[in-house]
Amino acid sequence: MPTVPVMPDPPAARRSLSHSLCPAYVRAVLVCENAGVRCASAVLAALFLLGAAVQVNDPDPVVWVIVYGAAAALSMAAAAGRRTPTWAPLLLGAIALVWGLALAAGVPDVSVYGQMFGAWEMASIAIEDAREASGLFLIGTWMAVLAWRGRSG
Repeated sequence: MPTVPVMPDPPAARRSLSHSLCPAYVRAVLVCENAGVRCASAVLAALFLLGAAVQVNDPDPVVWVIVYGAAAALSMAAAAGRRTPTWAPLLLGAIALVWGLALAAGVPDVSVYGQMFGAWEMASIAIEDAREASGLFLIGTWMAVLAWRGRSG
């Protein structure tokens, strides 16, 4: 009677193959993700610094410079590959989102957001509120990304 070659159990074969390929694949994905986050962090840090600089002539510049400056600092740390405590971007992001929602509630119509860049000076309180809310939403969203990134790896 001829002997039948014993084939390895397919799940076991897949498992050993995936374990041998997985670390290299995961490393490649993490390197690309880290490079993308670091590049985006550098761009956003520059935008947040610009945001802090243009607040100098605002009626309440100190609070805006602090918020934009903190967002820039956390973004620069991420761009440099430095770890920050997860609570720092979480706290700043939560403050920015709640504050942004409060400002957005004062915007009378969604069409105001389309008028935000029509002129650089303050055309109306509604447009100013829309600009400020948009900046805070950007900060809140990016801080959520940095907090998630810090938590996950």
